[in-house]
Formats: sequence, structure tokens, C-alpha cells
Amino acid sequence: MRDPKQQLLDYLREKELLLVLDNFEHLIDGANLVNEILRAAPAVQVLVTSREMLSLSGEVVFNLGGLDFPVSESPEKTRDFSAVRLFIQSAKRACPGFELKNSDLLHVARICRLVQGMPLGILLAAAQVQILSPGEIADELDLSIKTVEFHRSQVMKNMAAASDHIPNVTVEIPAVPEDGPKLLSSLEKWALLGVKYLNMHELMYESDTNAATMEGQRQSIRTGAGHLVSFNPASRRLTLSVMQKAREKGYPLSVNDCSLQSKIRQVHGTRKALTPLLLGEHEKFVGYEVYETCCAFRDKNDVHFFHPDSMPEMRSHFSKDYRFYKLARTAPVSIKDKGRWVSFEEI
Repeated sequence: MRDPKQQLLDYLREKELLLVLDNFEHLIDGANLVNEILRAAPAVQVLVTSREMLSLSGEVVFNLGGLDFPVSESPEKTRDFSAVRLFIQSAKRACPGFELKNSDLLHVARICRLVQGMPLGILLAAAQVQILSPGEIADELDLSIKTVEFHRSQVMKNMAAASDHIPNVTVEIPAVPEDGPKLLSSLEKWALLGVKYLNMHELMYESDTNAATMEGQRQSIRTGAGHLVSFNPASRRLTLSVMQKAREKGYPLSVNDCSLQSKIRQVHGTRKALTPLLLGEHEKFVGYEVYETCCAFRDKNDVHFFHPDSMPEMRSHFSKDYRFYKLARTAPVSIKDKGRWVSFEEI
């Protein structure tokens, strides 16, 4: 069987075309193949987009920049930058009631810096304001960028520098199936650079959020609090593969499966943040999981709801003809989520 690379070179040899290679920073180790194509096919021209230079002879670099964005932590005139203005406009389209608080200015500035002012990155980030605060968006974006770039040489240098000063370097990585080969091949390098802990986070898809529209396989589970979540089984398999390789190779690397614990913390945090907006007048937020309410019931046309803390007062207020019940629904995890009734008991 012929070598695939030779087949490619033979195919392009007599072609006259423009070959576009997008996001080449993920394939930077294969940069020499571009040189081989240009030598084998003189009429082929190559246009490459990359966050890293290919360092090839004859390479012509055009630096592309985004909108102007704040480069410092100072909130002064932050709203005047075009990248920040685009974020605010896009956020208001995604969530009509959105108003940027002064306390969130630094977070929005950080978002704009992370995407280097690129309009598409700003639009995608701003679309998350329905479910996340600007600070949470910035944290998630920072993690995503680190995930995509974990195999870059500069990241490796940073890890080595960190291990000189930090005794237990920890890496947080979502288990993205497409990045599996690079992730598995990086384990030995990380261990040699002093990384001690690798926290794997499976891809999970929350209902009633933008994540529900993401591509990928799904498998649904229900948490102990009755909350339904979906995760990517390929992401789960990658987590197990990383654990197995680290164990078989004897790397001094502790691989932790943080997905479920992280999901529970995330759900708790989201529910707490939404409570001031969604908690009913007669409801009480209990244990980061449910909204409880009480009612006095005599018949279907005579029902009175009240706050659980008012139970002693209500018992003395209503006659003995009434029966008292406590109801609980799961605390919502998004604006659209109405929760799910999980208990109804007489008290």
C-alpha cells in the first residue's frame, strides 16, 4: 500500500490551486509537510491561519488583529473600547434585560483580552450572559483557551517554570475527545515537567442552556437531587484512558475525575445565583437543591400558600378544617427552567 503522504504529493503535483489550512496551530508539528507540498507542487499556493508561526523558509506573515480592547486592569474608559462596546451590544441582544454593572467591567475587559478583540469570540462569549455572569464567562473562556493550547511549546515552558516554585502543579483539562491523542501523548512530558495532579472534566450538556445545542454524543443521568444532566460518553472514555495510561506507565501523576463533583458544585452555584430572580414569594431555598413552600388546604377552591417559616403562625390562623402540606420543587438552573416537583407531604 502506498504511503498516504506520497499519494497526497502526487495528487497535488500538477495542480494549480490555493490550499487553505485553517487553525494550523493544532498541527504545528506537521509544518514540514507544507514545505514538501510546495516543493512537489510549484503551482500550489498555501494560505495558513495559525496562532503560531510555522518557521518555514519563504514564509510570509500577515498579522491579523481584532478590535481594540483594554490591556490593563484599570476600569477607566473601559466602556470606550470597541471590543467592550460589541460585547455589551451582543449581550443585550442575547438577554434584553442585560445591564453591565461597574463591578463586571474588569471581567468584560478580561474576556476581550482573552479573545484578543476578535469579534466572533466576543459574540460567542456575550451569548452566555443568559446563564453565566461576566466573571464566570471569563473563567470558562480562560479554561477553554488553556485546553486548546495545552500541547503548545510555550505552555510546556510555563509548566516547567511553575514546577520550580510550586511543589504540586495542577492541570485542569476538559476531556475533549478530539484532543485525545495529543492529551495522551502529553502525559509523560507533563510528569517530567513536575505536574502532580491532572483534573479531568467530562463534557456535560445542561438542559435549557446553549450547551444543549452543542454537537456530540449524549448519555443522560439524574443526580441525587433529581437534576437531569447529559454527558458525552466519548469524553468519559477519554478520561478512563488517561487514568489507565498514567497507571500502566507508572507516571508520578494523580489523575482525578472531577466531572460529577464539578457538576454538583456548578449546579449549586447556578441555583444560588438565580434564587433572587426566581424564588417565589412563599418559597424557601433549602440545601442548594430545592425550593420549599407550604399550603393550607381545605378543598380545591380553598388553598392558601405561605412561607415555610410561617408554619406556627398559619396553624393558629386557620381553622381545624384545613390540612397543611409542604411542597418542594428542584431549584431552577436557568431562567427558563421551572424546576420539577419532587415532594408533596402532609405536615
